[in-house]
Amino acid sequence: HFFTPAAVTDLVEVIKGESTSPEVFERGVAFVQSLGKTPLRVQRDIPGFSMNRILNAALREAVDLVAEGIASPEDLDVGLRLAYGCKRGLFEIADYAGLDTCVLVRQSLIDLGEQALVSRSDLIEGMVSKGYLGRKMGKGFYRYTPEGKRIP
Repeated sequence: HFFTPAAVTDLVEVIKGESTSPEVFERGVAFVQSLGKTPLRVQRDIPGFSMNRILNAALREAVDLVAEGIASPEDLDVGLRLAYGCKRGLFEIADYAGLDTCVLVRQSLIDLGEQALVSRSDLIEGMVSKGYLGRKMGKGFYRYTPEGKRIP
């Protein structure tokens, strides 16, 4: 599983399927390494991919905090950067991935019976319905220039 955008993201999940032999799995790992990328060895296939599930769990809580009026997206992103050394905050990541993509991931988890993994809030769905898709459309949790740079 290549992360978006694949050209600049170094991590690739190599997922061992139920019938994948150890040799084929290691060939996948070697292929990812030959591309100059770092393989994340995932020992069995799960809905939502391992890194996306971790991100989704954190984003679920962050979206609920915003929807409940506890904190702003910007304050939470600053907090994550300063408290934990994150390169980007959760809302910056969501804007970068695309809020429409976040909605699709949420719906696929619901369809798979994984309701516990999704936010209680429809905040992002509401934003998408108003055309707030994130960086690619110039507006999401933040505003962006046509070149994709965040406007302070």
